[in-house]
Amino acid sequence: MSNTNTATTTHWKIMLNPEKHVSIDELRKISLSSINAVLTNSFCDSLETGLPKRKIQENLISIWSITDSETARYIVEWLLTDGQDVLYENIKKITVENELLKAKEELKKLSKNTEYIRKYEKYVENIYLFKKHYPQIEIIDKDLQKGIKAWDISRAIFIARMCLDIKYINQRQFDDYLQLATLEARNRYNSWKEYARGYLIGRAMFSFDSGLMDTIDVTEHLLRNPKSTWLYTGWFR
Repeated sequence: MSNTNTATTTHWKIMLNPEKHVSIDELRKISLSSINAVLTNSFCDSLETGLPKRKIQENLISIWSITDSETARYIVEWLLTDGQDVLYENIKKITVENELLKAKEELKKLSKNTEYIRKYEKYVENIYLFKKHYPQIEIIDKDLQKGIKAWDISRAIFIARMCLDIKYINQRQFDDYLQLATLEARNRYNSWKEYARGYLIGRAMFSFDSGLMDTIDVTEHLLRNPKSTWLYTGWFR
């Protein structure tokens, strides 16, 4: 695999570490974080992200409020065991079985808490907007049934890689997180394409904004570019 690659149809780069020393099995596991790696111009194929220490610290603090080992472990473990996939599970059946207006009506039957209903109505609406405005992604009921665990997994492993870079976690802890993420991914999805769709549904649910198009571009890049670690390793067997 060459050091870097840029597809002709996108400005996103798949950054590859010329000094990586990982097996193809470990590379496949690390590639669970590839979406977030590409979005941040980080290495896709090594434990090291390649980001400057100061940049890592800024990202962890500003986005995740991670300031030390304790907060690092808390966030990574929350994403891997619960994360926003737990929130999605509350609306999955309603989202799969109903059109938007009907889904909102069904939500009102779940709780009398208006704040709760308002939050979940927004999640449902965002998913419907995603399906409507990006039909090329071809989100089907099976994708909705599989849930958004990919959205949690990719972020968890990328955060863990950054934390390993600045020694907020050690190698043993990282390996444990990587193993748990791998089991979750294998149990939930059957291909990188399914994994990408799970990530996109989660991203759309969380926020239907202009940044979603960037994430779509990145997933398409990883699914099609010959230099992608996803294509190089294939899915888990």
